[in-house]
Amino acid sequence: EEASARLEEYAAEREIPYFAVSAVTGEGMDPLVLRVGEMVREARTAAIREEAATGHEAHYIHKRSDRREFRVVRENEGWRIVGRNIERMVIMTERDNEEALAFLQKRLVKSGVEKALEEAGALDGDEIYIAGETFMFESALASDPEVQFIEEEPE
Repeated sequence: EEASARLEEYAAEREIPYFAVSAVTGEGMDPLVLRVGEMVREARTAAIREEAATGHEAHYIHKRSDRREFRVVRENEGWRIVGRNIERMVIMTERDNEEALAFLQKRLVKSGVEKALEEAGALDGDEIYIAGETFMFESALASDPEVQFIEEEPE
């Protein structure tokens, strides 16, 4: 509490908003969330006023973070997927859990991996190598949507 009081005093001297919150209990979150909401509302209002004053409409460009990027590389008789986020998904998946593998497949589809594999020329039955694991490629159009896991990755 003493450290919090010192921080609060420091912030007050510099006219910086200060919110003491507890990650454990959630105490103090309501005022913080309300203030963030006010700041968003103020920023939107300022943007609208600026657009009206200048006659220029604001355009926002959303760029995907590098974490979502991946590459499809032809390797041996299969395909390797290289990308930090995709590899992390595979590493975090329990390979002995069918539900987890089905969830992984949905995430790979949503991330664009399946489409990228199809565009690269992957066919149902091709081996897919991701983060030291080997999977059998099966597109969403295949009759059986299960992900098949192959125990060992070829060298």
